This record gives sequence, structure tokens and C-alpha cells, in this order.
Amino acid sequence: MEESSIMLKPNEEAIMLNERIKSNGQIAVNAVCNIGRDLRRMKIEELYTYLGYSSFEEYAEQEHGLKRRQAYQYISVYENLGEAFVQSNAQLGITKLALLTQVNSEDRAEIMSDNDLSGMTVSEIKTLIEKVKRQGEQLSMFEEQISNKSEQERELESELAELKIKADKADILSSRLDDMNMNCDRIAEQRDKAESKIRQLENTIKELESRPVEVAVSEPEIKEVIKKVPDKKAIEDKDREILTLKNKYKALDEARIEEAEKLKASYEKRIAEIRKSTEQATGTEKSSFKLLYAEAYKSCLGMIEFIKISEGEERELFIEKTEQLLDIVRDSLHG
Repeated sequence: MEESSIMLKPNEEAIMLNERIKSNGQIAVNAVCNIGRDLRRMKIEELYTYLGYSSFEEYAEQEHGLKRRQAYQYISVYENLGEAFVQSNAQLGITKLALLTQVNSEDRAEIMSDNDLSGMTVSEIKTLIEKVKRQGEQLSMFEEQISNKSEQERELESELAELKIKADKADILSSRLDDMNMNCDRIAEQRDKAESKIRQLENTIKELESRPVEVAVSEPEIKEVIKKVPDKKAIEDKDREILTLKNKYKALDEARIEEAEKLKASYEKRIAEIRKSTEQATGTEKSSFKLLYAEAYKSCLGMIEFIKISEGEERELFIEKTEQLLDIVRDSLHG
């Protein structure tokens, strides 16, 4: 028994020991920070050379009995956790604190709040840290996948917008083509009427020329009739104009159809790529459902936009297939 315990009453000795434990505990807390801070400065400024050592590792082991790994643990804890955190949790020991440097501040705070690290072994904490790191890697992977999906969705929406613009332009061109066809038909009708009038006037001239001398008409009268005959060159110019217009708008119509087919194929390819990428995605059920739901929603919007620009029998077929798909989904959910 210590001499002081002989001289003190039990209650006085209890108070003294309690205060000593608190003091030593605070010294231990400060020691972790101080050792880490001073070792860091000794290494960075190479102050150990003034003590006759050629390397920091040699200095740490010879002067303080710290192996290379232990010395760097003190420095890492001080640099990565900060003085305030280390002072608050110094009771965990340098090994446990060094393990906490392997995760970010958010994960570290969550680990500290959900677990009593002081009651866990180093092995248990190491296992917990590895689990958190794996979850973080999976989360990063999903965030990257979601980011990529968002980019693909933006590209798809941009393509849909362009498709809509081009479809509107195609409708305008189609309307103009219809107007030009009507003009061509009107010009052709005028040409037919002119040709008919020419034939009538030519017959009239022949009739006048074939009259007997006594009833023959004068040359001025014949010339007056000939003046009424339409210019054949003007008719030929109209024919050429009609042919040029027909060829021009036929080419435009064919180009419009070809462009629409290309856009349709490109759109279908983009949808297939996104669906394929979605099928390859892995992760938690909740994250997977959100990702699949987002893709299904975008795909449905894309399908609706595609159906809107379709025409004729194809449009009816696409609507029928879409309704069948919705029936299958509904039956599967409730079946």
C-alpha cells in the first residue's frame, strides 16, 4: 500500500485517484496530437539530421522505439483527422484512429454515431471500415451510372427535339409540295385548253383556206384568226416548268422520307443502347428500381413521341403494340 493511502481517508483517496486518472487521461489525449504534430514537423523540416540521423525512420525507431508504420500512423492521424477530432477520440488509441483515416468525414461521422468503437476490437473496426468502403465504391459506381444515364437522356431528348423540328419541316415541305402539285395540275389544265384551242383555230384556218374563190375570205381576216392561236413556245416553256417542278419536289419528298427513316433508325438504336445499359446495372433493390423506373419512364415518352410522328398503317400498328405491352405489364403486376 502506498504511503499516501495510509495518511488519507478512503473518501479522500478516492477523490485523489479520480483526479489523477482524469489528468493522465488528458495527458494521453494531448500526447496523441502532440506526437503526431511534432513527428510531422520533424520529418518535413528534416530536423532529425541535426540529431545525427540520416533518415526519419531511423530517428523514430532509435529515439522513440517507433517502427516506420507506427510513426507514419501518428502523422497520418494528425493530418487526416485534425486536432479536434483526435483530442475528442484519443481514448480509442492510435491503431483505431489510423483505421478511421481510410474513410471520408461523412462516413467517419456515421461510423462514430452508429457504433461504440471503444468496445470493439481492432479487427472488428477494420471489418467495419472495409464494409463502409465497399458501400462507398458501390454508391460511387451507381452515381456514375446515373450521371451517364442522365447524359444519355439529355442526348435522347435533344435528338427527339431535333426529330420533332425536322418532322415539322417535313410537314411544311409536304404542304408546299401539295400546293405545287396543284399548281402543276392547274398549268397542265391550262395547257390542255390552249392545245384544244389551237386545234380549233387550225381547223378554222383550214376551213377558210379551203373555201371557193368566190367566198374566200381576205388575207387580213385569216391573219386575224392566226393571231388568236396561242404561242407554242410558251406552251413548251410551261411543260418544261411543270417537269422541273415535279422533279424538284419528287427529290424533296424522297429526301424527306430518307431523312425520317434515318432519324427513326437512330432513335431506335439509342433506345436499345439505354435498355441494354439498364439491364447490365447492378446494386441495391431501391437504387435499381429508381434507375429502371427512370429508364422506363423516358422510354415510354420516347415511344409516344415516335408514334406521334408515324403515319398511316404503321402508326396504327405502333399504337396497337403499345396497348398490348401495357396490358401485359398490367396483367403481370396483378397476376
